[in-house]
Amino acid sequence: MTNSKISGFIILLILLSGSIMFVQCTESSDEKTGMLEQEREELVGNLEELRDHMDDELSDLRSRIDDASDEADEGLKEAYAELTDDRSDLERTIDEVENTTADAWEHVRDQAHETYSYLSDKFNEWRENGEDLL
Repeated sequence: MTNSKISGFIILLILLSGSIMFVQCTESSDEKTGMLEQEREELVGNLEELRDHMDDELSDLRSRIDDASDEADEGLKEAYAELTDDRSDLERTIDEVENTTADAWEHVRDQAHETYSYLSDKFNEWRENGEDLL
């Protein structure tokens, strides 16, 4: 083989190798994006489910406030305000999860899981002790 044929062959191999690497990187990136979106949808679904339960409890609590005596009314209003604040925190977390970039995903995901666990535990405890408010 002549030097020009060898040079052409080497260039062809380099281009072929580069094309294969590009396709593999693109597939890997697409897979990551798909997994991120799936994880995001699942996390948002869990957060929204908790928010919906909080909304139901807030509605029930609002009805109890309207029907309560003045003494019971104060405790119910405090519980309502606290649950409303928690719901606002949850709504902010949902917004962050829905709008985060891939670069910040791991951090936002971890914080969202922590927020979910904290608020879910707090909400369940509140529901268990909620009968004391009546």
